[in-house]
Amino acid sequence: MIDLNTILNELNEEDTQQTPPAICYYPGGFKPPHEGHFEVLKDLASRPYVTKVIVLIGHKTRDGITKEQSKRIWDLYLATAPIAKATVRISTDASPIKDIFSAFDDDLELKAYVAGAKNEVEEMDYFTPLQKAFSTRVMPLSVEEKVVTNNKRLSGTQVRDLVTQLKQAVLQLRSVPDKNSTDYSKARNNYLNLYKELEGCFPETVVQKGQYDDILKILGIPVLNVDQLQENQEDGNLIIRIPYALTTKIENYLNTMLVPFEYSQQAFGGKERRMLIPNLSDNNEQREKVLKYLSKHNIPVNVEEDLFTINWWKESLTEFKLDVEPTVGEDDVDPKELELGIKTEKEHTSDYETAKRIALNHLGENPKYYSTLNKVGLEETLTEPQDKTDNIIADFIDFTAQALNLQKVPKITFSDDEKLAKQMHALGAYQPKTDELLVVKGSRLTADILRTLAHELVHRKQAEMRPLKPEDGKTGSEVENEANAAAGVLLRQFGKYRPEIFEEADAMKGDYKIYCDMDGVLVDFDKGYRDLTGKEASFDTPKEEFWEPISKAGAAFWIKLKWMPDGKQLWDYIKPYNPDLLSAPSREESSKIGKFTWVKRNLPGTKLILRSAERKQEFATPNSILIDDRADNIQRWKDAGGIGIVHTSASDTIQQLKDLGL
Repeated sequence: MIDLNTILNELNEEDTQQTPPAICYYPGGFKPPHEGHFEVLKDLASRPYVTKVIVLIGHKTRDGITKEQSKRIWDLYLATAPIAKATVRISTDASPIKDIFSAFDDDLELKAYVAGAKNEVEEMDYFTPLQKAFSTRVMPLSVEEKVVTNNKRLSGTQVRDLVTQLKQAVLQLRSVPDKNSTDYSKARNNYLNLYKELEGCFPETVVQKGQYDDILKILGIPVLNVDQLQENQEDGNLIIRIPYALTTKIENYLNTMLVPFEYSQQAFGGKERRMLIPNLSDNNEQREKVLKYLSKHNIPVNVEEDLFTINWWKESLTEFKLDVEPTVGEDDVDPKELELGIKTEKEHTSDYETAKRIALNHLGENPKYYSTLNKVGLEETLTEPQDKTDNIIADFIDFTAQALNLQKVPKITFSDDEKLAKQMHALGAYQPKTDELLVVKGSRLTADILRTLAHELVHRKQAEMRPLKPEDGKTGSEVENEANAAAGVLLRQFGKYRPEIFEEADAMKGDYKIYCDMDGVLVDFDKGYRDLTGKEASFDTPKEEFWEPISKAGAAFWIKLKWMPDGKQLWDYIKPYNPDLLSAPSREESSKIGKFTWVKRNLPGTKLILRSAERKQEFATPNSILIDDRADNIQRWKDAGGIGIVHTSASDTIQQLKDLGL
């Protein structure tokens, strides 16, 4: 057994210990890299016998801070205060120590220093297994982290706690409506104190050059203009509730004023629509005009910090990019080495561009990476079959945690018990009380598993913003609709980096069976009802009163219904897949006659199946897709094992079909 303390003491006695020139590995989590880490890097680089320092970032996400965020902060440090000997990269393996093992395995003549902090036992444990495996080829370096704050050595845990507190302080500040109140003053002071305290955790040279706010942005912390907090309500959203009869008028006015808006729930059902006008306070004159117009039409207005709207995630997710671009180009590497690298990486992905990107990343670190692997006989290890799905899921969790800026990744359990899904009436679940997440994998496609995982992780993000209520989990609630929409965006964004998630869907493309609803998807029932009665279709109307005018109109009502504005666009897209129409008739026989006649006139040759809404799921199979505008129909379909798409527009449904490889 090697005496570690003896090794460290000997290393620090420079007059008796030789220090041959060599590179130095500095592994760690660095979530996030703070001033202590930066000072260690400077110390190592200043030692004459250290020829190069390679900072290796581990994969594990800590309290929502990811390896990609860590890398971006390190890059910011070195761009602001360059260290010629230093290079930073994310470890290839999940653990940076495995990277170091691989480096010594790949180069049998390699001798290198490995740095660890004296006062962190976890880091000191790096040395023992390395020394056991490679003996004197590994030269441990113990480093004293000297940065102290609040009479304690600066630690990653301390910094992460401050990051979490500052995020909460922003939410607290934004939740106080009265900017002149005592509560607002307390919240503002709390924010300022935490802002200043966290500032002291990062390198002074970087902060002095004005990069502190950039660090906060990387960590996903909103940067507030403290001097203007009293005057500006940049967090205020205008929430209005519009009667159906005034919808078109209000929309036309807002469009004329160039004011963006979003509806936060579906139009079908209810007596009014709920509209969000984001950040209208950015233009006070415009705000006053809009408020005056709304007042004129007796539209109720409520300014609030509406965290549960379909807007909070849109900009951050659609603009989110993962730092995966290679540091070298094809012209910078040996063509034969690149060819060998692509061939090797194609064992793990059938996508050529992905294989090339991974190969270039490896060759950027070691120009002879793949020939070295062959030389020492490790090519067999690289090409052994691996569980691609598990690897992709692990990458997706890291990706989603960063994209959503999760403060903490919950405990995630995967189950292959498909009976469990039927018991839960869902394929995934998030429990806020225990902070645990369950996803049923079974025989599902990878993309479908990831969509469920994304949906539940969005719920985790929602729980960080405010406590979830039992009713939030109901099908069709704003919270559920938001999770569905955000999950789709996450899947599409991740697919840019891991296109192989759609390969299974491509292979099964010919096996999919599409069932498409009619009313509200292809056929404009709402307009037909409005033309017939002069009223908006609302399920709040008593049943007898609602259906009476349709019964009187008979089959003619159904036959004369128009296409939805984007109905033909959707049909043209799904037509090549030979879809069946699956529609629920009313209680009248005339409804069945009218629907069959409409199909014969508008979509001749198309099969129409009539089933009540409660029985549509009888056709659900693992490869069957239902497109329906009613969320409860889709939920029953999914519970029966099918793939469901809640239709809100042709463009959204088409995109979800593309996500499935269609």
